[in-house]
Amino acid sequence: MVGLIFQNDPAGAWKKTTEQMSYFLDKSAVDVVQNIAQKAAQPGKGLLATIIGIALALFGASGVFGQLQDALNTIWGVKAKPGGGVWGFLRVRFLSFAMVGGVCFLLLVSLTLESVLKGFSHYVQATLPGGIILATAVYWLFDLAVVILLFAIIFKFLPDAKIQWRDVWIGAALTAIFFAIGKWALGLYLGSGSAASAYGAASSLITLLLWVYYSSQILLFGAEFTQVYACQAGRGVAPDEHAIRVETKEVRSRG
Repeated sequence: MVGLIFQNDPAGAWKKTTEQMSYFLDKSAVDVVQNIAQKAAQPGKGLLATIIGIALALFGASGVFGQLQDALNTIWGVKAKPGGGVWGFLRVRFLSFAMVGGVCFLLLVSLTLESVLKGFSHYVQATLPGGIILATAVYWLFDLAVVILLFAIIFKFLPDAKIQWRDVWIGAALTAIFFAIGKWALGLYLGSGSAASAYGAASSLITLLLWVYYSSQILLFGAEFTQVYACQAGRGVAPDEHAIRVETKEVRSRG
């Protein structure tokens, strides 16, 4: 998606992409992703290979969102109605593809606004005393707002449940704050060199895996908090028209 926008400036596309990844990943993890992407960007063997590669990438991304939907349904206490058949499968796949497209669109919007913010930060630093502090704060708040919006979209639209926006925003904000704290803490740990000394040449890959694991735990924790908050202090969570509620009960055996 970034390549389509910056197709006349491949270097600019790489720069914008790595800038966005650097907010979510540690530098060594970004290097791993860059190496993988550069290998994939090497000249292929024709249009058919390119089409197959894009299709597999989209299918894999939609599969990730499908698994995330199952996890959120479990947390929300709902599941899709049985007997959906082919139409039920297609609906789930369409939702997953829509989430992939939504995330890509959000990325493109954030890239555009980020360029505007950079111009604003240069102006503030040049005209106001202490402007660098204000520019840094505005830039950090913008990044945090993008992550909050991303989590809010996931919590609101991905599971087969109805939840009010007011409850979603609170859970998404808490998740984004923990996400930022975790990135900072993980950066301190990785910067100490402990991971590199323990895993040697594989430290970059281990860093990426650690961040993926931590990110998934924070996302699920945020979903749990959102569900509990909605049920205890909010307006509750209800299954949508394509789902049913699931209750877990403990049954003691009589033996």
